[in-house]
Amino acid sequence: THPMIKAMNYMQYDSMSLGNHEFNFGLGLIEKIRNDANFPLLSANTYKKADGTNLVDAYKIKEVKGVKVGVLGLTIPHVPMWDGAKVESLEFRSLREEAKKQVRILKDVEQVDVIVAAIHAGLKNSDPEAAAENVINEVPEIDAFVIGHDHKEVAQKMADYTGKEKPVGAAKDTGTGVVKIELELNKPDTKWEVTGSSVE
Repeated sequence: THPMIKAMNYMQYDSMSLGNHEFNFGLGLIEKIRNDANFPLLSANTYKKADGTNLVDAYKIKEVKGVKVGVLGLTIPHVPMWDGAKVESLEFRSLREEAKKQVRILKDVEQVDVIVAAIHAGLKNSDPEAAAENVINEVPEIDAFVIGHDHKEVAQKMADYTGKEKPVGAAKDTGTGVVKIELELNKPDTKWEVTGSSVE
């Protein structure tokens, strides 16, 4: 078993979003870690060119104390720039356009109460389709964001275009920290609502 996956299995991870470095060693490694993992690999915006299906799962749904939570995985779409022939069978689509598509499925079809986006991308990018900040701004249905890729610690609130602030967190790449996001929920009638949040 891959040692990192062995550790993640021990820690009982719920899911893992693919980042660009998972593709550095070819698709065989991704298949191996998918077989080794006790949790799904996620990347909603990574598609097989041959048949238009997702390479791995788009999202994971978990019920937490009666709340139906959807975790949406997204991967920075610049992978072909770095890995070329290793990923020539794949298409990497826009983060924000894929997020908009998937939240409709999560809300309308899966009927989730909360959506958390786990995005392997930095907040900013010269390419607007590869910047997490554009997903945060343009997809207000997402309640919290765990991001990565640019090796920085992040713990802040950022507003979407409606003015609602969302928690955004990232840990450094050195394994020296973790991100903790807490969401406060209320159920005034038949539907759960996020009424507060914190991130550290």
